[in-house]
Amino acid sequence: MTRNGARIAGGSLVPILLLTSALSAGAAENPYEIGRWMWQGREVVGIRVGPGRPPDVLPPDAPLPRGDRPSAVKTLSNVPAWDWCYGCSPTAAAMIVGYYDNLIFPNMYTGPENGGVCPMDNATAWAAGESPLSFTHNGLDGRGSRGAVDDYWIAFNNTGSDPYLTNGWTEHTWADCTGDYMGTGQSKFGNADGSTTFFNYTNGDPLYDYTGGEPSRKDGCHGLKQFVESRGYSVPSTKAFSQLIYPNSVYTSITRGFTFDNFKSEIDAGRPVMIQLQGHSMVGFGYDDAGQVVYVRDTWDHAAHTMTWGGSYAGMKQYAVTCLQLNLNRAPTKPVIDVTPDFPRDNQDLSVAVTTASTDPEGATVSYRYRWYRGGALQPLLDNLTTVPAAATSQGDVWKCVVTPNDGTDDGPSAEDSVTVQDPALAWVGTTDYTSDGVDPQSGNPDATSFTFEVKFTDPSGAAPKSKRLVVDRRVGTKWLSYKNLGMTQVSGSVATGAVYSCATTLANEVLRYQFRFQASDGTPVTGAPAAWTQGPELNGPPKLYWTGTAGYATDGVSPDSGSASTQFRFRVLYLDSEGEAPTKCVLQLRRNGVLQSPKTMTAWAGGGYRLGKTFEKLLTFASGGTLEYRFEFADADGAATGTPTAWQSGPGLGDGGTALLSGLTAGPTPVGAQVTFRLSGAAQVSATVLNLAGRPIRALCADRPSDAGQGTLLWNARSDAGLRVPSGAYLVRLTARSATGAQSTALATVHLP
Repeated sequence: MTRNGARIAGGSLVPILLLTSALSAGAAENPYEIGRWMWQGREVVGIRVGPGRPPDVLPPDAPLPRGDRPSAVKTLSNVPAWDWCYGCSPTAAAMIVGYYDNLIFPNMYTGPENGGVCPMDNATAWAAGESPLSFTHNGLDGRGSRGAVDDYWIAFNNTGSDPYLTNGWTEHTWADCTGDYMGTGQSKFGNADGSTTFFNYTNGDPLYDYTGGEPSRKDGCHGLKQFVESRGYSVPSTKAFSQLIYPNSVYTSITRGFTFDNFKSEIDAGRPVMIQLQGHSMVGFGYDDAGQVVYVRDTWDHAAHTMTWGGSYAGMKQYAVTCLQLNLNRAPTKPVIDVTPDFPRDNQDLSVAVTTASTDPEGATVSYRYRWYRGGALQPLLDNLTTVPAAATSQGDVWKCVVTPNDGTDDGPSAEDSVTVQDPALAWVGTTDYTSDGVDPQSGNPDATSFTFEVKFTDPSGAAPKSKRLVVDRRVGTKWLSYKNLGMTQVSGSVATGAVYSCATTLANEVLRYQFRFQASDGTPVTGAPAAWTQGPELNGPPKLYWTGTAGYATDGVSPDSGSASTQFRFRVLYLDSEGEAPTKCVLQLRRNGVLQSPKTMTAWAGGGYRLGKTFEKLLTFASGGTLEYRFEFADADGAATGTPTAWQSGPGLGDGGTALLSGLTAGPTPVGAQVTFRLSGAAQVSATVLNLAGRPIRALCADRPSDAGQGTLLWNARSDAGLRVPSGAYLVRLTARSATGAQSTALATVHLP
């Protein structure tokens, strides 16, 4: 088929692609239509393009515009100029992506030619009619397996089944060329060798990323988008479309479409456009406002050519365009950020700073967006804040800040930095014998066994503790009193990941508890389970007895202090054992007028424990008159209990008319010795003597001193009858009161001199 003496490229396809009477009457406008369908409420037309082989007489070359032209002219540089490579549409598409490869999309072509950068001339790089970016070919560009040419090509405009189908081999995997994804020459899509199908809305609207014909029909525009995405680049659906042009010499009835101004906008944005003619595809890469001239690569040679927008080229009318709108803005670089402090505590604010700023390739001003995540969850209230207040953080929180640069158009790669809010902490060492406490062994002999205490201290900052102490308390009655305070030494590990501190000591026969008291480098107390009181090891010694310390039993073991024959006296004592063992013996011993009475078994109160103190009680009544002494006698498997309540105590007083009644005898240390207090129910003569524990007299405090009823007081200066200072220790005070009738009361009290 000829026109004006030149054979029109692709004209030989007309007999193959003439529509049947079943197609829309609109098909007469374009004999390359293959059908019309409804898609999303609008009519879509399918138009087969190509093969588009060069005509016998090529259009003349057009020189590129000079910079001194008075009209508005613009052309894009670095647009490859290739001859026809197994189809005009994949060749045009390959030149477009080759252009992008030379800009900022280097993955479009990754072959060995030209250092991996897409060549400008296919004939020089490979051979005339060959381009691995258009149609891959076994043996071309280092390929060692079948490609698109081998699987799909038979001969120009051949409509037979593809070679891979007729020969029964496996089709190659789509990968490196535009023809794969555009469906060019693939019989399964109804495309003759060299031809590609494009779809457009018939009303002139842009048709974005059309997939409505699949799997039997493949849209070349959608395929071009897929190729770009296969190279690792994102293409939004609205950035790949085909559209009828306006005005349109083929589809003359439309009232809108892609205009010359739209084309100029694409070129001004740095984006070449695929020009669709009846039976042929080209690349539009420039314009001249004078006469609405379009500069094109026609896929037939390696030169630039021109055509008038909406006119004809080589006798083929322009009717549509296909646009791939890649973003040519280069995003700013990734910044470097730092969240501080590196090892925050829960009383510290968190701050982020950009330590190395992003740079924008085009020199645009870069701004930053700040987003904070707590435990992986975005904290919207902190968006674009550079500080997180301490009140928002908690121990153990993992905080991450993500900083994203933006140049006013695009986001650049984000930077992130994370910190963990972690105060310096104490923990059990976790090794054998120290899994759930801090001492080994768990039991031993008083003042003999060496107990080793260990604890783990961690400060992520690596700062050594300011203070590291082991504190041990002993149980005295119902109170805890300080016993030992020992320094500790680091024996293993590192402070940043966990250092073990240790000390060893012997322990007395006491009920014990311990805790580790550490201070961080800034002096703040360190928390953790070992910082709380923990039950101490068991000592294999006899139990101890104490006054219960409750009302009426603060300094003795009986209440009331005096009474008559009808009075019920309650004797109480507190029993403690380091091993928590129950007593094997628990009796109250009594002496009436110096004569030992039968022992009285005592009963334990419900509740409490033997380790921290269990109260035992006995209720008794006595006949009036005379004197009464008592002591508590307890024992377990380790021996007899010790403590003040095991010594003889005076009382309670038993009244008998005119008999002097002595009660409430106590003796306590003073800075210079001791003070003795007592109570008389009537006038009497009082004698008092200090004895050692063997019962030998040390000092006579008074002899037959007249005293009135009521409370009396005696002082001892801690000296013997010879005037010498007595040693520290325990002493007995014996006091005797004799009434005018001859009745006599005697009582004993113990005093400890420091």
